[in-house]
Amino acid sequence: MLAYVGGAATAGVIGVAGAPLTTILIGAGLVGGVGGLIGAGLARLVGDRRAAEIHSHLAAGGLLLWVRTWHRDDERRAAAILTKHSARDVHVHSVPQHAAAPSPSIEAAPLNGARSAEWAPFAIDE
Repeated sequence: MLAYVGGAATAGVIGVAGAPLTTILIGAGLVGGVGGLIGAGLARLVGDRRAAEIHSHLAAGGLLLWVRTWHRDDERRAAAILTKHSARDVHVHSVPQHAAAPSPSIEAAPLNGARSAEWAPFAIDE
């Protein structure tokens, strides 16, 4: 992303200054390349940190993994895949049918309308 933004911004600035097309392309390429290198370095840094975090969880006993499915066949398939790949304690939790249908609306969320004291591990005065 940094490569595209930097390259496009550089091309725009050089182009507005009235430079020839060759100069615009070279400037955009150089700045885009530097932006790409910075982006790759940041991605590697974040990826390495995330990998170390996952390894520490595995060393402590494992990971908690949730898989959201919409149909019972998908539940069975997800459980079979997890079990096939050495997952332990694989089980299904049900959600009321009215809240289980996919919806982009927050109003359809299972806990919508629930008071915090009903589900939170501690009470919150509202």
